[in-house]
Amino acid sequence: MSDQLVARIEWIYRHQSKTSHESVARLQQDGEDVFFDLEGLEEGRVVSLWIHLYRPKMEDDSEDAVIEELDGETLVPLGKIHLPYHGATGSDSNEEWERRARIISFAFSQWYVDHASGRRVCSYNCRSFYQTCVSSEMKEFQLRSIGRTTFRDRSKEGMRSHGDYLIKSGHCGMAVCYDEDTGRLCTIEGNYGMGGPHRINIAPRRSTSSWHTIRHLEAKPQPVEVEPAEPKQ
Repeated sequence: MSDQLVARIEWIYRHQSKTSHESVARLQQDGEDVFFDLEGLEEGRVVSLWIHLYRPKMEDDSEDAVIEELDGETLVPLGKIHLPYHGATGSDSNEEWERRARIISFAFSQWYVDHASGRRVCSYNCRSFYQTCVSSEMKEFQLRSIGRTTFRDRSKEGMRSHGDYLIKSGHCGMAVCYDEDTGRLCTIEGNYGMGGPHRINIAPRRSTSSWHTIRHLEAKPQPVEVEPAEPKQ
């Protein structure tokens, strides 16, 4: 049945949160995995999706069944998946963007564990959350402090920032991106709101000024191989 379902996907790039897009895709199944392909996305970007599911109209559906025309098909809406899906596109040509995608994808996976269960199951504090998310990729990166104005300007010029380290008094977090539409910083933070129901939270509209230090991930310089000099004759 799953391979007969159709998804209508509302989605945004997180760095342009007020510009919405819509796509339609048919669900596919590979063993226990059910998925759809969303093509044509920019490389190295963070996206958020809201998924509405539909099934084909059946002959035995009642006359008052709700139907919608979607992409040339007559379909019956099943409902909207209650949690948004947050993900990142990698890159075949830019290794830094590919590694950033793996970092933020792991962070999002921990957010799902925390929220989908309906209770606090992640035991991270803010620092251990960041360290765990970046640990597998840090051998290829170094952290360099940059000013808040520099961070905003370079983000507008296309700099990717998901995975960057954010620090303020008594707390730290991970950058998701600078949102050009709101002038705010989207973050994901562990040990967030200790009195609330969740330990990991995605905060879409943090002010950059609320963080006194921004440490940008950048690729470590590669050692230069020097050819040995030929002996003098």
